Amino acid sequence: MNNLIAMAKKMVQRKIVLWLGGLIGISGFGIIVLVMIVVLLIVGIAGGSASQTVNGGGSYCSVTGEVNHDLMDSTLAGAGKLAGTKDMIIQLSSEKGIDPVLFAAIAIHETGYGTSNAIVNKNNPGGLMNPATGSRELYVFDTLEEGLRGMANTLHNRIIKDGLVTIEDLGSVYAPVGAGNDPNGLNGHWVPNVTSIAEELGGLTMNCEQGGDVLIVGDKAWPVPSTKTITSVYGFRTIKVNGVWQSRLHAGVDIAGGNVNGKPIVSYAAGVVTKSQNHAGGWGNHVVIDHGGGVQTLYAHMIEKGVPVGTQVNAGSYLGRVGSTGNSTGPHLHFEVYVNGQTVDPMLYLTPILAGASES
Repeated sequence: MNNLIAMAKKMVQRKIVLWLGGLIGISGFGIIVLVMIVVLLIVGIAGGSASQTVNGGGSYCSVTGEVNHDLMDSTLAGAGKLAGTKDMIIQLSSEKGIDPVLFAAIAIHETGYGTSNAIVNKNNPGGLMNPATGSRELYVFDTLEEGLRGMANTLHNRIIKDGLVTIEDLGSVYAPVGAGNDPNGLNGHWVPNVTSIAEELGGLTMNCEQGGDVLIVGDKAWPVPSTKTITSVYGFRTIKVNGVWQSRLHAGVDIAGGNVNGKPIVSYAAGVVTKSQNHAGGWGNHVVIDHGGGVQTLYAHMIEKGVPVGTQVNAGSYLGRVGSTGNSTGPHLHFEVYVNGQTVDPMLYLTPILAGASES
C-alpha cells in the first residue's frame, strides 16, 4: 500500500512540474532545476519530522487537553461579574477534582454571562437554593468567592459522587427536559448552550468526547481533525450569480464530509489571529491568521465567531467550529492560503501533511 501511495505521489509531482514547466516556458535542464526546487519546498514544508496525533480535537475537548488560558481570559472578560475569576475557578476546580472549563461554562450559562440578578445581587453563580427557606429562595453569599466555592462543592457532588461526568448527564439535573416548571421547553437549550460555551472557552479538559485527533506533521496541522475529505478544490468553476452562470475562481479548498457541522477547526501553523469576523459577507464567520514570512491562512463559514483577534496560536490550536454561515450550501470549512497577499492552492501546503502521515 505504501508503494502505491509513493507511486501516486511521484506521478502527481511529475504532472505538476511538467505543467509548471510548460506554463513558464522551460524544458530540459530547467525542469530538472524546477524539480529540485519543488522537492526542497516540500521537504521544508513537511519539516522533516514524523507525524503525530494529538488527542482532544473533539467538539467538546480542548485540543491540547489543557486549559486554554487566553480563551478563558477573553471569554470571562465579557461575562459581567465573572470577569477576572479564572484563577479562582481553576483553583477551586483543582481542590474539588472537577474540570475548570466545565465549571466556568456552567457559571457563564447560569448567570447569563455574569449579568443575572443571582450573581449581581446575591453572589450566587450556581443558582443554589437556600434550604432554610425550603429551597424556595436563592442563597445569598457574602462574596463571589464564597458563591463560587458553593457552586464548586455542588459540582463536586454531582460529578464525583453521583458520577454525572458529561454535560448531558449534568443537564438532566440542572435543566431536565420536560420538567413541569419548564412549560416553554427552555431546558432543552441547556446542554447545547453549555457545550457551545465550553468550546468558546477552548474545550473541556476532562470527561469529553473526541471528534477526531489533530494530525500534526512537523510544525503544521490538518485544519479539520474530524475529516480529511476535500469536497471542492482550488481553481476556476462555473457558478450561478444572480441567475447568470459565471466562471469564478474558488480561491481555497472546502473540507467537509460526515457529520462535520459543529466540529473543531484548528490552526494550520503557529501565528497570531489578525481577523475574527462575525457574519462578514460571503465568508460568514471567519478567522485569519498571520504566520509570518508573508503567509496567511483563512478559515471561513464557522458556525459562530472564532477566537478573538490577537490570540497567539500554535499548529493544532482551536480556532472555532465548522458551520455554514455566509455564502454556503452546507457545513464545511473553506480554507485559503495567501502568500504576500495573493491566494495560492492550499493543497501545496496541505498535501505534505497527509503524505507525512501516510509515511509514518
